[in-house]
Amino acid sequence: MPVIPGAGHLAAVVNWKPLAATTIATTTWLAMTVRPSALLLSTAAAGVAATTAYLLDDSATATLQSSPTTLLRRRAHRLVLALPLLGAWWALAVTIVSRSTAHLPLAAHTLQLAALVAIGLAGSSAAAKVIGGDARGSTAGALAVITCFGTAFLPRRSLQLLPVDPAAAGATRQLAVALAVAVAVLLSSSTDPARCPTLGQRPRRSPEATSAS
Repeated sequence: MPVIPGAGHLAAVVNWKPLAATTIATTTWLAMTVRPSALLLSTAAAGVAATTAYLLDDSATATLQSSPTTLLRRRAHRLVLALPLLGAWWALAVTIVSRSTAHLPLAAHTLQLAALVAIGLAGSSAAAKVIGGDARGSTAGALAVITCFGTAFLPRRSLQLLPVDPAAAGATRQLAVALAVAVAVLLSSSTDPARCPTLGQRPRRSPEATSAS
């Protein structure tokens, strides 16, 4: 794992409670189920992905706009810190489900998890940018995951944003498109306002430059 400046302080201010609670709850749920299925794994992944949106909670976003570290890099640092927790949970969840599922499509389910996590982060980031960059955007990210995963249970020819079975025909392409779109939204909404002037707004000239011209 790359060295992150101030990792200890950053880990202390990240809102870990929603993600930690969901990983514990879903692991317990899968472990207590007599025969956990691939569908239960997908549902657990959606629950965990929804709470990853809260990793972007940052009440100091406006204060740090002039920081040398960009908003995108600060968010990347938060996600890097969360990867061990997400990886450990995923390995444990897959181990539990694979005991009762003979041929679990691990690659397909991992792609589904990645798409769901990206949707949650993108929804949180976009909402935070619209409402001013504070912590309230995380709930929108969680709702985005719930909504997208909920459409998976609709008929295939209806507005099904994500497939309920990641191993079904055409599911890989659908998940890849959802992942790409979510990542694009996350990146575009993680630009630092202090470094990106508003469209159509001309930079102000200093009085000295004005008098010299």
